[in-house]
Amino acid sequence: MTLTDNQKKVYDAVLAGSSTVDYIVTNTGLTKQTVNPVINSLIKKEVLTKSEDGTITPIVIPATSPVIPTVVEESNDIQKRNLENSNVTDPESKVEETTLLIPYISTPTQGAELKAALRTWAKHYDGKLRVVIVGDREDWFTDQIIHIAHEPHMIAKECGGCIAPVLEVNPQADVAHKILTAIATNEVQGDFILSNDDIFLLGRTTFEDLAALKFRGKLTDDLGKIDGPYRINAGRTAESLKKAGLPVINYGTHTPMVLNADKMLDVITQYNAFDKGYLLTSLYYNTVYPDARPIHTPGNQQCRINASVYRPLNGAEDAALVDDIFSNRKFINTNDTGWKYLEPIFNKLNPSPSQFEK
Repeated sequence: MTLTDNQKKVYDAVLAGSSTVDYIVTNTGLTKQTVNPVINSLIKKEVLTKSEDGTITPIVIPATSPVIPTVVEESNDIQKRNLENSNVTDPESKVEETTLLIPYISTPTQGAELKAALRTWAKHYDGKLRVVIVGDREDWFTDQIIHIAHEPHMIAKECGGCIAPVLEVNPQADVAHKILTAIATNEVQGDFILSNDDIFLLGRTTFEDLAALKFRGKLTDDLGKIDGPYRINAGRTAESLKKAGLPVINYGTHTPMVLNADKMLDVITQYNAFDKGYLLTSLYYNTVYPDARPIHTPGNQQCRINASVYRPLNGAEDAALVDDIFSNRKFINTNDTGWKYLEPIFNKLNPSPSQFEK
């Protein structure tokens, strides 16, 4: 049986006599918000049990099944998942049911985007989906959506050491806490798909399509406003990766991604990505897959995988570009400006409600 580093720490602590969360926290150096989901994952793996009074006891793993702590997978395992020809799938590797996790903050625009996005998942994903949305809830959700309530996470705004920093919602820190909450509740386990309310599938999409690693550029490239949170978080992410001797590839391609819950928990803990904003997927992939050779997916006019629409679309040239995108690319993402022009197209292409909406 393979355990992550944090799972091994917790399991070894319980073997040594730590029978409560507080004792495990003391003896492992992990935080309580890390220990609780790790315990749940080990209970699911049937190596720990927890009684009604909260006492935690080990189930001894046989010596013939050694525990191998690891965060980084071997590069040959990466290449099996990183299929450049994503139209060819292996039937034996097909996942019967996959969890799709979407962190969500509601606005009128994003509610419409989320509804349209789920319609594209229902129409184009080649497999059975289990949809988990963590954050806000819309009135139109059906029981086909597992909803986990989560208020936007507030952190101290960076102000160069000021005495009383203002609290703000840092989008990247908020996503980290939402993912952590989903893992802690055991609604997200093992490999899962992470996507957003403004990412849409444009054609048949397999699990292998999503598992293929994709990158945008480097975290040290120009990334938005100088004092904007995204650029600050990108700089922090790059610096942390450099200190660890790891690549600084920017995996923020605005496409759905396949992650592993146990490894994600380890990465969040390793970099203490609880109270600071990090580009979490870049932190994850550079740490877990340092030797990967991802596919370049910049989302511009030359990209053949994804399109990012952040401006008004006008004229014959833009109409031809949109036709090309919807006919040939796999994904599209947008912001509020682009959504005004894309919404009528999605309503025309997918007029019927999905099983996820009333």
